Amino acid sequence: MKFIRLDLDAVLANFTKGAARIFNYTLPEKTQFDSYDLISLFGITKGSFYKRIRGHDFWVNLEKYPWADELVKLVHEETKGQWCFLTKPMMDSGCWSGKAEWVKKSFPKHTQRLVIGAGAKSKFCTGDEDLLIDDNTKNIREWEEAGGETFLWPEVTEDYHPEKIQERLKDLRLKIRSTMGTTPEDDAIECPMCLSRGGHSWDFCC
Repeated sequence: MKFIRLDLDAVLANFTKGAARIFNYTLPEKTQFDSYDLISLFGITKGSFYKRIRGHDFWVNLEKYPWADELVKLVHEETKGQWCFLTKPMMDSGCWSGKAEWVKKSFPKHTQRLVIGAGAKSKFCTGDEDLLIDDNTKNIREWEEAGGETFLWPEVTEDYHPEKIQERLKDLRLKIRSTMGTTPEDDAIECPMCLSRGGHSWDFCC
């Protein structure tokens, strides 16, 4: 079955800003992090990082990116509901509960779509009908090696150029349609539940 899996941290939830706040680090403006190592960026030790980045409150209080709602709406409508959140936890019980509450707070209509899986994300890949949307190049590479489709969403700061985010969303829409085997003409198909055509809200009846 064709299915989309959408990452949380650095795609929808602003993990880096939350971590930077803990270590009193000021992030650069309008920046895309093509490759980054927060431990080196903050000038701290690995032990210090994992000692302080933990606990339910840290995860549940991460800010949602300005484009998060639009991104989730796009994925939901383009897949007609065939998608889920897929996120890896840190080995801290507060991380699991905090991520779950974050989704409940941020996307209350989609709480049942959360999958928290330890280990490699690629174990969830069932083939070329599975598309992963993720910021992590390692996750992307492993997913592709497992035979799946991918869309890299590089992490950016929350003030990143809005026009570039819109371009990225357009590219994602095309990628999803390619993976799902749909075309723009499918927007005009009559919904059997509500008989509407075009601009259809799949949250409403499907």
